[in-house]
Formats: sequence, structure tokens, C-alpha cells
Amino acid sequence: MLLALIQSAWAKEPVTVIAEGRVVFENLNRDEAKARAVRQAYKNGIREALGVVVQSQSFVKDGLFAGEFVHAISYGNVIAEKILEQKFDVWQKTPDSDPVPIYYVKMELTVQAQEGEPDPSFKVDVKLNKTGFTAGEEMWMTVRATQPCYIMVLNIDANNDIYPLFPNEHQPDHFLKPGEVLEIPPKARRELGLRIRVQNLPGPPPGPGIHQGHRHQTADRLPG
Repeated sequence: MLLALIQSAWAKEPVTVIAEGRVVFENLNRDEAKARAVRQAYKNGIREALGVVVQSQSFVKDGLFAGEFVHAISYGNVIAEKILEQKFDVWQKTPDSDPVPIYYVKMELTVQAQEGEPDPSFKVDVKLNKTGFTAGEEMWMTVRATQPCYIMVLNIDANNDIYPLFPNEHQPDHFLKPGEVLEIPPKARRELGLRIRVQNLPGPPPGPGIHQGHRHQTADRLPG
């Protein structure tokens, strides 16, 4: 996952809304269920206060159309919050279905809208050194952007654990100017031993029909 953040101004007048979040926690502990429900309430509140922008992007592989990704984005920031109601409950999709445990939260959110309109000309181009990897292979990437922005690269593995790859102690500056090429890790650092290698998640081999995820991690370090 690569995040590109543009510096921008904020509107003066915030908006206050009531938002709800519900999360099934059969495979989660209570703290995780609460956190996810609150995040869901944030998303619902920002969408209710500010609306959404629908974007579409086409994917091309080997010169041929490979698919289209359509997504809705809400632009805003929660600057104040108050929990009005929270509880563990059960929910049934239909009267005949089995009840499932849920965590429910109702919040009052104050949302700050972003000033201006999203820039449709803002693009971030990311290229990896390969289109596919096997365990032990080295990975690096190049990033270009059409607007000044801050770049953050995160790895989300099959267990939903998040590992920051960039910025890091060797590349702390994550500001990217238009036309510049950002290499992660840079060639000079790779030659000194700083490398990102793809590795399988720990655990037994996957069974039939189960695809074992990969995590990208910095396996080799600089001397000293």
C-alpha cells in the first residue's frame, strides 16, 4: 500500500454529525471490535458530512486492458468526537438466520472539510522491479508524482499486520517534488546492504485452497 498526502488548506466551518458503526466480532477480540467500529463510524460520519467523490481507474497489463477499479473517497478530518452509545449486542441478517455478536457505537463527530476540490491531474506512478516475486527475492520500487506530496509505503500482510517500509531511518525524508524519481531503497543503499526481500509468513505450509500471503520486510541491514 502506498499513501500520497498533499499539503492543503482546511475550511473554516466544521460540520457536526451523528454516525454509527457496527462490527461483527466472532473472530476479533473486544478491543479490536471496538476500534473497527469506531473507524467505521468515522467513515460514515465523514461521508454524511461531506459526501463522496467517485473515481475510476483502468488497469493495463502487457498493453491490454486488464480491468477497472472504481472507488469512492471522502475528504475530511475528524477534529472532535464524543461517544453517545456503545454496547455489545447480537444481530440477525434475516429473522431465520443465526444471530451473530456485534459491537455497536454511536458517536457525535465534528468534521473539518478540506478546502477546494480534489485535483484530478494528481497522479502517483509506482513501479516495482518485478511483476511477481517468490520467497527470498529482492524487491525495490520507483515512485513519481505530478504534484508535491509526502509518500508513505506500508506493507499489509495476510494477517492484516501493518509494517511501515518508508519513510525509515535510512530514508527519513518522504517529500517528493514533481518530476523527481524516488527509489525505495535507493541503489546506493542497496549496494551497501540495505535490501527488502519477500518472505513467506511464518507457520505451516498452506492447505488445499489456501493461499499463503507474503510479507515484504527489510532482511538485510547496513553494516553497523
